[in-house]
Amino acid sequence: MGPGWTSCTDDDRGMSDSFLKVSCVLYNMSVDLHTHTEASFDSDCTMAQRVALADDAGITTIACTDHNAVHPRLDDRTQMIDGIEVIAGVELFTRGQYGRIDVLGLMIDPAMMRKQVPAEGREKIAYREAIDRIHDAGGVAIMAHPGRYDTDLEAAVQHLLEHGVDGIETAYPYEFVSDPMPYTPHERIVRIAQEYDLLETGGSDCHGTRRQHIGAIRLDEAVLRKLRQRAAMG
Repeated sequence: MGPGWTSCTDDDRGMSDSFLKVSCVLYNMSVDLHTHTEASFDSDCTMAQRVALADDAGITTIACTDHNAVHPRLDDRTQMIDGIEVIAGVELFTRGQYGRIDVLGLMIDPAMMRKQVPAEGREKIAYREAIDRIHDAGGVAIMAHPGRYDTDLEAAVQHLLEHGVDGIETAYPYEFVSDPMPYTPHERIVRIAQEYDLLETGGSDCHGTRRQHIGAIRLDEAVLRKLRQRAAMG
């Protein structure tokens, strides 16, 4: 557990789907700020499937954060699609002094961001360039899945802060990733986030049938409210 979120454990997965859905909605644990669709090169899930799967899992708000792409159905920073609130997002690949780091853009203006994404789906750009592009599109820049990087995380965070990063994912289902991780323990990630006053977000990183675990991470409405406030600050 962490501030404002919960993770689906093995015991949770033994519960009935309906019980888990109802209990999470009652406690407002119904937000997932990291998901993918077929707009990502490594996902096979359509937007219609993504929102349907979210609804089945009791998730009421998702961020669509495709790799170096903005889904064509997104035309506003936040919109309703088939009864699910969808926040416009992107996940940019970057590289620099601390190796590859993925940076999420949340609450972006889709039209503006489409002009900013790299032309090639796997292209990596500089840290500052990614953060600047997200900010230019009115979005909030978040360091994605920090436990996946085999580097000095605190030094990397300090470096990204110099370039204007807004937050960090403190909630992520590392148990579903095959690599030996997290390289940095969750408790230290949370400590770093709090020490540097970073916005804390998280999500399932669900890609579709290959990695289908939407609902594994559930954020509460307080996290969403802080994201909206940060986005409104420009």
